[in-house]
Amino acid sequence: MAKFDPRGRKIKILATLGPASRSPEMIEKLLLGIDVPGWPTVVVSIMFFSGVQLLFIGILGEYLARVYEEVKGRPPYVVAEVVTPARPAADVREAQG
Repeated sequence: MAKFDPRGRKIKILATLGPASRSPEMIEKLLLGIDVPGWPTVVVSIMFFSGVQLLFIGILGEYLARVYEEVKGRPPYVVAEVVTPARPAADVREAQG
């Protein structure tokens, strides 16, 4: 069962408030025909540069994750059990003497 995360609920509320805060501009444009000059240019440029920032934050996160894995010093795998192959019968007789 999932634990209650109050922070997750806050993020969902904020995510719905973002588009809701732009609704007055959309209503003015769609219903009243009032247009704000330069608005599309500003929005497109903000979205472009935000995307570039998110891209580089993702690259930085990938780099830090790899550095973290390397610094931990753990082996890439753990051997649970070492199994030795059975020796041929000729080797067993020679060892017994």
